[in-house]
Amino acid sequence: MEASSVALVALSPQGWITDCNQVTTALTGVARHKLIGTDLSDYFTEPARARAGHEQVLAQGGFADYSLTVRHHDGHLTPVLYNSLVYRDVSGEVVGCFVVVRDLTAQRKAESDLQASDELFRTIFQYATVGIAHVDLSGKLARVNPRFCQITGYTAEELEAMRFHDITHPDDLDPEVANVESLIAGESDTYVLEKRYLHKAGDTVWVEQTVSIVRDPGGTPLMFVSVVRDMTAQHKAEADLRALTAGLEARVEVRTAELVHANRDLEAFTYSVSHDLRAPLRALSGFSQALLEEYGERLDEPGRSYLERIGAASERMGHLIDDLLQLSRVSRSQMHLEPVNLSAEVASIAEGLANREPDRRARFVVQDGVWATADRRLIGTVLENLLGNAWKFTSHRSEACIEFGTVAVDDAPLCCYVRDDGAGFDPAYVAKLFQPFQRLHSTTEFAGTGVGLASVRRIVERHGGRAWAEGAVDQGATIYFTLDPKVAP
Repeated sequence: MEASSVALVALSPQGWITDCNQVTTALTGVARHKLIGTDLSDYFTEPARARAGHEQVLAQGGFADYSLTVRHHDGHLTPVLYNSLVYRDVSGEVVGCFVVVRDLTAQRKAESDLQASDELFRTIFQYATVGIAHVDLSGKLARVNPRFCQITGYTAEELEAMRFHDITHPDDLDPEVANVESLIAGESDTYVLEKRYLHKAGDTVWVEQTVSIVRDPGGTPLMFVSVVRDMTAQHKAEADLRALTAGLEARVEVRTAELVHANRDLEAFTYSVSHDLRAPLRALSGFSQALLEEYGERLDEPGRSYLERIGAASERMGHLIDDLLQLSRVSRSQMHLEPVNLSAEVASIAEGLANREPDRRARFVVQDGVWATADRRLIGTVLENLLGNAWKFTSHRSEACIEFGTVAVDDAPLCCYVRDDGAGFDPAYVAKLFQPFQRLHSTTEFAGTGVGLASVRRIVERHGGRAWAEGAVDQGATIYFTLDPKVAP
């Protein structure tokens, strides 16, 4: 009795406990010596049913086997399976019965968990956003969920009378069969395949199908579980994208041809400007100068003034042509990127400006160690234009300060600036600064053609950066531009 893992109780013919094991005391919460001599039926929630059980056994000499509930001394209940049989003396007389009480708590919990799992599975199966089908080993659709029906257009009853061959596109059958045979042979447990279903309405439905095989504990195949995701919309989007890409490529080819043609026209125009316009311009300038030198004494003051204006206009026209050609070159020239020490370039340009006008009282502040990846020639043009502008627009100051340095910005790893304390500009017209031939100061106040900053923007944009300006009238200006940084070698 003590070796048993279940409660064992010996009863007298009257139903009194004559002996029991430790499992019985644990089940009832009553000590063994207190249990002996008491009515076993009193420890069940249904005493009459319990008593009827062993009374029936004693009267008929058979055994009973049914479910009861034991009430513990502290009040909690334990479901049990009650079983009893008589035992006799050597003469065959019934001397009592032997009761076995088996705790069903673990079994009931397992049954409850299984039921909950089954309910969860049924819910997932019913409301899954992907199609699910159980397929037997012959290929018959044994069970399908509502989403699978939506994908194929058939009802569950129609599908469960079909095999997977019936809804698979004929061109996709061979790969499907080969994968199924691989699962049955044990070469794999799952395969994923893109295939086409034949919709009930006659359409073709693209799906991604994941098929797994279910085996018994011995490894024998039982069935297949197929999970299906509708890929029709994705395939249509991919087809549309391919068509769009082909259209864009065709448009790019057309635009490229147009750009090549436009570049040829630009080269022809540049050649014309460089050669055809310079000849009459030189003649205009030369003859006006000759007229002034040889016949100047015969002309009155207004006449000489007109000739001087013609000469000045010719010279300005020459500068405009030079700047126009420079703008064309920076827009079309090939780039060779390399590490450039911007600080050294700025220092060299600053030294040249100071030597050209030694009487100017101007101070340059140059941040050391600024490097960038750039085309050395083009970025040199940027720095010459910016420093040249700063030098020009501070020329009316008795003392001037021109700075070069870097500042942090969110959209670029390196942002440089050139700042001066010169004439500045009205912020309302900042958009004009980088437009070709747009000027915010008269030529009598400051010389120039208005191409410098346009060239700066073109060059910076070709380097993948951007340029902008800040300033105020008589409070100086700051020009910013962004580039890729480069660690000094």
